[in-house]
Amino acid sequence: MKGIDIVYNFDKDNDRKNSTSYKWTFEIEKDEIKKGLYPMTVADMEFDVSDSIKKSILKRVERGVFGYEALSENYYNAVKNRLKLKHNLDIENSDIIENTNAIVSLSIALQAFSDIGDEVIIHSPGYMNFFTTTQLLDRKILESPLTVIDDKYEIDFEQMESIVTPKTKILIFCNPQNPTGNVWSLEDVTKICEFAKRHNILIISDELHHDFVFNGVKHIMTENISRKIGSKCITLISPGKSFNVSGCKTSCAIITDEKIRNKFVETKEKLRFPSAHIFAESIILGAYSEEGEKWQNAVKEYIFENKKIFINFVKEKLPKIKIRKTDATYLLWVDFSELKLSDEELEKLLKEKCLIKVSDGKAFGSFYSQCRRFNIAIQREKLFEILDRIYNVFEKENLN
Repeated sequence: MKGIDIVYNFDKDNDRKNSTSYKWTFEIEKDEIKKGLYPMTVADMEFDVSDSIKKSILKRVERGVFGYEALSENYYNAVKNRLKLKHNLDIENSDIIENTNAIVSLSIALQAFSDIGDEVIIHSPGYMNFFTTTQLLDRKILESPLTVIDDKYEIDFEQMESIVTPKTKILIFCNPQNPTGNVWSLEDVTKICEFAKRHNILIISDELHHDFVFNGVKHIMTENISRKIGSKCITLISPGKSFNVSGCKTSCAIITDEKIRNKFVETKEKLRFPSAHIFAESIILGAYSEEGEKWQNAVKEYIFENKKIFINFVKEKLPKIKIRKTDATYLLWVDFSELKLSDEELEKLLKEKCLIKVSDGKAFGSFYSQCRRFNIAIQREKLFEILDRIYNVFEKENLN
């Protein structure tokens, strides 16, 4: 394929049906797999990781001892250098707090900087674990629905101003946005930081999908703008989405404010979260290498083509399905409301007739039961098969 190094075979069929994959063994039953049900839910890819990561892990395996692990300066330097190179973000090694995943960091931050009963603003549709983690910690969610302007999801700043109270302590900001794929503009990020400063609110900026930005759009790191404006910010990053290593459990909280960082670390220690995963450093060094970067660029191009194929197919052959402008992630937020089906009918149509399992919109906020999130980081042949399957069912059901 044009622009993709031939050493990367993303068309390879990685059969995960008999693996321990969460997506393939927990979210669907064996009899559903036998019927041909295909899961497009959990945000991991169906592709091999880069050879640079495999080599780095194998090098660590050869040492043969797997006791409790500490991270060396090599880990912190790799993270720091990549953020400088990719996003012109200047940080010190001490600003990097490693955790197993971003939701662990979110949980720590919620407990460090808010109390039970305090309020947390979450834009919707929003990543489901923002909601569940906040609820389980007995914080009150202030849902701020995105609004649609010119066929694109936008932040409703007036609505945010109308719901904020003295008990609002945290804003969870997803940048790029999961599930809509929005890349927030400089103006958007600036307004978010100004809003947070005005109301003395901490921004927790989830930037896990920052490597999957398309269409020539630039990702603006919230931390870069927050510094200029003087708002409080914690940034969450991880190689998990970018390099398909989410199961290896390593991520970072970037905290440049010393007072905030100290409180975050103090809370982490009180909660007794575990030390670094045995392969955390190996993964970072393999991913953030020259070879790892070549792989990431190639998989990004492959996924971008998948997105174009999916969106164009829907536009041409399934006009009642709506996908609004999206510039990031390997996820697609799809609106089925024009079909005029009940929630139960829609679920049955997708799962039992189209034989696909996708993430239910109800998990992403209060108003999205007619929407579904699709993970299209899959082999091209499988993507075409699924699209044809949907089209044939819609034709049979007179839904086109």
